[in-house]
Amino acid sequence: MKICPRCKKEKPLSQFPKDSARKSGVYPVCRECKKDDGLRWRQNNPEYGNNWRNDFKNKNPEKYKASRDEYNKGPKGKDSQLRREYGITLEEYNKILERQNFACAACKVNLLELKTKNVHVDHDHSTGVVRGILYQGCNVALGLVRDSVERLHGLITYLEGHNDALPQ
Repeated sequence: MKICPRCKKEKPLSQFPKDSARKSGVYPVCRECKKDDGLRWRQNNPEYGNNWRNDFKNKNPEKYKASRDEYNKGPKGKDSQLRREYGITLEEYNKILERQNFACAACKVNLLELKTKNVHVDHDHSTGVVRGILYQGCNVALGLVRDSVERLHGLITYLEGHNDALPQ
């Protein structure tokens, strides 16, 4: 446990960014306060911000897009996307896929045969907890029913009641 000098709250060391240059191995200010500091600085110094990136992007649009796409395709890009959006590493993602036998957790379609854009990390939107990896259609279906078991039961009942009307 460590007390953040900015917010004066006692927090676990995991709430402080790592900093190998410091004796303690962590930054003195907690992640939340450090994030606020960065935001405040960018608001007070708009002339710095991302000007260099925007300048390069505007002068070299093809080069910028190619380098961004190349990075995003590689393991570092996938890993940073997974960490940013779902709080898991690429290694954890691969372990989940392995546990699911590389199949959609819902419909069991082989995910290795699909384009990567059709494979989605499913997570609980209220808690952020990752539940599994799904085929795009299954993930969209869950989203459309807002993860409601009652709605899904209603749809199943509806389909079962109208089975004779469906073409075979």
